[in-house]
Amino acid sequence: MRIRPGSWARTCLCGLALLLCQQALADIAGIGTIKTITGEVQVQRGAATLTPVPGFELQEQDVVRTGAASTVGIVMRDKTILSAGASSELRLDKFNFDNKTQTGAMQTTLRKGRLSAISGAIVKHSPEAVQFKTSTMTLGVRGTEFIIETEGGGS
Repeated sequence: MRIRPGSWARTCLCGLALLLCQQALADIAGIGTIKTITGEVQVQRGAATLTPVPGFELQEQDVVRTGAASTVGIVMRDKTILSAGASSELRLDKFNFDNKTQTGAMQTTLRKGRLSAISGAIVKHSPEAVQFKTSTMTLGVRGTEFIIETEGGGS
């Protein structure tokens, strides 16, 4: 087999570019994963309405909606567990997390319905960086487990 001059360098550069692209995609690929679905669940991503299945990767600004008699279980990258009940609407406003330092920030808005949460690594290292909002209040998380319920359709 004969290797042409410069072909090794091109191969290495292509491989490096592929690794960098994979890392960039991993960084933006998902902030959390849908683990369980019961009934009807939709994800609004921009103008698109998606029908997720377990394993579906969520992104910042996604809006997760559950139908009547439906639930969804979500695990965020910092291991925060979110569970939205029937007829809920949850917007994932902001999420960033550094695996190495275990720090980041999370903000969600529950427009309607019920949400239970078990906090993950971000709360342990930066409790002031986690907020859950409804149309009438903002909850700063300092503990580990809580439930929020709202009837409004506020934004």
